[in-house]
Amino acid sequence: MARMNRNKQRIDGGEESWIKGVVVIVHDFGEPGPAKSVSLQFYSATELDHNSGKGKLSKKGKLEEWKRKKKKSDGGRIMMRSYKIKLKVEKGFGIPGAFLITNQHNHKFFLKGAFFQTPNHSQVIHFDCNSWIYPINLVNHSHYLFFSNTSYIPSKTPSALMELRRMELRKRRGDGRRERMEEWERIYEYDCYNNNYIGNSEEECRTMIDGSSSLPYPRRIRTLRPNLDSLREKMDIETYIPADERMSHNKVKELASNSVEAALQFLIPTIKTLNYQPSTIDHFKSFVELHCFFWAPKPSNLAKADIWTKLEVQKFLPQNIFQQILSQKHPFLYPLPQFLIANEDAWMDDDEFARQMLAGTNPVRITCLHNFPPESKTKVVSTIKASDIEHSLDGLTLQQVNRELWGFNLLKASGKT
Repeated sequence: MARMNRNKQRIDGGEESWIKGVVVIVHDFGEPGPAKSVSLQFYSATELDHNSGKGKLSKKGKLEEWKRKKKKSDGGRIMMRSYKIKLKVEKGFGIPGAFLITNQHNHKFFLKGAFFQTPNHSQVIHFDCNSWIYPINLVNHSHYLFFSNTSYIPSKTPSALMELRRMELRKRRGDGRRERMEEWERIYEYDCYNNNYIGNSEEECRTMIDGSSSLPYPRRIRTLRPNLDSLREKMDIETYIPADERMSHNKVKELASNSVEAALQFLIPTIKTLNYQPSTIDHFKSFVELHCFFWAPKPSNLAKADIWTKLEVQKFLPQNIFQQILSQKHPFLYPLPQFLIANEDAWMDDDEFARQMLAGTNPVRITCLHNFPPESKTKVVSTIKASDIEHSLDGLTLQQVNRELWGFNLLKASGKT
């Protein structure tokens, strides 16, 4: 009894404190949760360890599963799990400002966020992470570091976090000399664009800043794409993108579905034309054969296509996307636009057609209508008549509103109207 009282007095007296909190993790439905394979350590934001120059570091603590929640989406089901953690820290540890997380599980998982109570329970510290955590054997036994949502200007950053932020910044920036980066890395190196061009010759290239150290613009994240020549890059789908900047799980599945439809609607018929040798298309035996050459029925999915077509499609797509496409056993259709779901004839309405033209992604050139009826640059005169639009002019004549009429010209790929 006396022993229990001494232990209680030691805790109540503040010789030991506890950090309690919840960590939220997302992973694919059906995969086991990481649970006790994940460990956390906290860095103090208020108490400095003079030996390391960083905030005081706690001992490791393991996660304990608390709640699980299934979440259904268009791309499939995912599991969201909340884990409790209770970690003992020494007296005077201070307020946690960052934490290290280590994944000793076999699978990666998505760390949504976490929140923790300070040792004296005076406040709750929130962490919005939204980051992929890969197994420790892939990341060279390094840890993932996350800082709390508390923002500081440089001059007000706590000294206990200063060195940690410098280390993380150096790690994220990289050295610019790597020739290969893996998918689990979080390196944000920058490189100058050299593919800002609109044609196939030097004369058609856009004017660019030289990309020197004094003017390193325009720039984008370094993707390690090989240069085709000094002016432009070879466009390659297999490029490096930091894990946290890639599309979400559902977006990847949506892309795979759209890729199936694109392959069926465009890629497969195009590739099939490559299989015809010149000697076989000198003449056609009938109009039916000519019709089938251009409008041959397409397979409902790639799995039903012939072997030659599969091999050719594989050359155009990354291996992981190709495997997802190949695994689909049911036909895919392009999703119906939202405004057509209620009324399939919505585009027949003039107002809706005009709205879609203005709000759409097609490039248009808006010009004042100087002459009526309108005339294109190729001298083609429109068949529209004054009587076709006078009912929409609020009782005014065409001459009265002539300067208030506008023409919308769709741009072709060449940039001409």
